[in-house]
Amino acid sequence: LGLLMTSFGLGSLLGTVVMASLGNLDRKGTILFTTLSLATIGIILFSHSNWLIIATILLAVVGVCELCFIVIKNTLIQSIVPDHIRGRVSSIYMAEHGLTPVGTLFLASLMEIWDAHTSIAISGIMALGLVLFIATRVRQLRKS
Repeated sequence: LGLLMTSFGLGSLLGTVVMASLGNLDRKGTILFTTLSLATIGIILFSHSNWLIIATILLAVVGVCELCFIVIKNTLIQSIVPDHIRGRVSSIYMAEHGLTPVGTLFLASLMEIWDAHTSIAISGIMALGLVLFIATRVRQLRKS
């Protein structure tokens, strides 16, 4: 477990270095949805991995993608939202951290029905579906 968590952390660190070295990017919305899609695909593949080295590499990739997503998401929030409502939008964004236990509860409920591999795959597929749904519906964000 420690090795897997370390690989995710190292991937996140690498994502930080990548984002810092790239500077200002064009088409942030497209990159946002691409990195989030790749992260969810990585989670789905991780759920089926039986080899430690493959699982470690996949979690590092998920870490890179997730960190890139977070940086771009924060940048878009700060650049798109008008000044007079930015605080309200940021507070809604912070509520995301408070909803983490709800996701954990959902995943634990799935694990009561199926095994861990299947439950993680189901949650990854649902997340990917949600990302693709939002990406096709919110054109303004894709163009930013």
